[in-house]
Amino acid sequence: MPDPEPVWQHRNVDYVLAQVNIGRLLAPLDAPQLADFVAALDPVNAVADAAHIPVLRRRREWFDRMKEAYTALWWIPRGHIPAVREAEDRVRHLRAHGPTPHAFTLREHFPPPDSAKVELLRSPEEWTCLV
Repeated sequence: MPDPEPVWQHRNVDYVLAQVNIGRLLAPLDAPQLADFVAALDPVNAVADAAHIPVLRRRREWFDRMKEAYTALWWIPRGHIPAVREAEDRVRHLRAHGPTPHAFTLREHFPPPDSAKVELLRSPEEWTCLV
């Protein structure tokens, strides 16, 4: 019998994923080298699913390769808007401790707070972007 309440809801609180991406640009935002990237920002944000992967494949044209974690995800109550400081804390935590319920990755993630399960989950390899 299906669960009557979706796993991402608990006690009338919806949880959504927050995500932060950090990068070091190779040039100032107004440099000709970054013109394609800057031009793609609005369309990518507006239709991320359709435009996200092609732009990611070109990211080495605009960003330094980072050796540390540069993307972190975490669960937030619907309506909460994380501050920049909170996002920075999540990336620092991920770098120091690896994936935990406090901060995790697309490959290694955790269910929402108050979920029946709390263990680390791994995404199937075909779900991740290997670019």
